[in-house]
Order: sequence, then C-alpha cells, then structure tokens
Amino acid sequence: GRERELVELERWIVDEHCRLVALLSRGGYGKTALSVKLTQQIARHFDVVIWRSLQNAPPLERLLAEYLTFLSEQHQTDLPESTGERIALLLEYLRTARCLLVLDNVETLFQERSRAGTYQAEVEAYGQFFQRVGQTAHRSCLLLTSREQPKELAPLEGSHAPVRTMTLAGLEQEACRHILEDSDLPGTEGEYRRLADRCAGNPLALKLIAATIRDLFGGNITEFLS
Repeated sequence: GRERELVELERWIVDEHCRLVALLSRGGYGKTALSVKLTQQIARHFDVVIWRSLQNAPPLERLLAEYLTFLSEQHQTDLPESTGERIALLLEYLRTARCLLVLDNVETLFQERSRAGTYQAEVEAYGQFFQRVGQTAHRSCLLLTSREQPKELAPLEGSHAPVRTMTLAGLEQEACRHILEDSDLPGTEGEYRRLADRCAGNPLALKLIAATIRDLFGGNITEFLS
C-alpha cells in the first residue's frame, strides 16, 4: 500500500538529489518499514549506505564519530573535539562520496509534553546537524523518520528545494484488507472496511486488533465491533 510513496521518495532522493528528506507520521503507520524498503531499493545508487536507529537518543558526538570512523575506513583516529568541526568534516565526506544516511526514530530526541520539535537538553546539537546538512551543498542524502518534524526543516523545505517532507496518511482500503487477510482473520468486505475506518488505516493497529479478535472473539469481527 505504499507504492506511490516509494516512487516519490526515490524520485526525490535519486533523481532530484535532495540533501535531506523527512518521513513523518504518528506511530504505527510504517515509517521504519518504508525506510528499510526504500533503502534496499535505492542502495545501488550510493557508494555508502548507513542505516541507524536513534532509539536510545545517542549524543550527536558519538554518532558523528561512528560516521567519520566508517567513512574514513578506520583511518580517522584523531577526530576533532568540537561538534561543529565534526559536522564540517562529515560534510566533506558527503561531498566526496555519494552517501545515504538513514536515521530512524528521530522523535526520541525531542522532549515529551512540550512544543513540537523541542530537543532534550543533552541532544540539542542534532538541530545544528540537520540544519547544516540541509543548507550545505553535497552529493549525499540524510533520510529521517520521525513522529515530529525537526523545527530546523520548516524554513528549508519546499516542493523544489533540496529539503523535502513526506507525511504518511492511513493505508487505503485495499491495503488494509490485505493486512487483515494476512493476519488470518476472515471477514466480509464490509467488516474489513469498518475495521480499517476504526483504525484510520493504521497498519500496526490493524495487526494488533486482528490478533485480539482471533484470540478473544473467536475471529468474529462483528461481535468485536459491537
């Protein structure tokens, strides 16, 4: 159910050479799965691909050290001390080689119950990193997945700009039906449609509800809905 999104993302990154692309949605809409599928699909266009989860909100200095060590093929042992210098050195590598850097779960960097896109104090430097990658000319692409948009992206993005944002909506009815059938939950078209509407096309919610209906309602969708 994400064929259209895959085509558009590939066009942005491969054909139009976007420097930074953000893939946004609420939880359960398949950002991570889509980023993995996209990475597999376009990897051949890049010299280097690094896919990294930010699940535990690592300090930017550590992430940059990992990038620089990998891109220098272990030759870069005396890394710059300052974050700004490390970002500048990474940008040199992004100009030299065509790299695809994927950062999943970017929302873990943000404070809960505060203004959208407000970083936790210890990882505020990520804002500077995202801004410089989006502003600076290079040959590579940084792909982010997040439940919230980093505030640095808004002034940089545009339909013809090198920074783009895609927000995932719920899946169409046909894709929802395939998910429910694949979850071994038999039902009528009407029952599938009502379940998909109730879940707003959220694929993870559909899978969890299908398991609940099988286990607690004997597979009876109508009984569950009532």
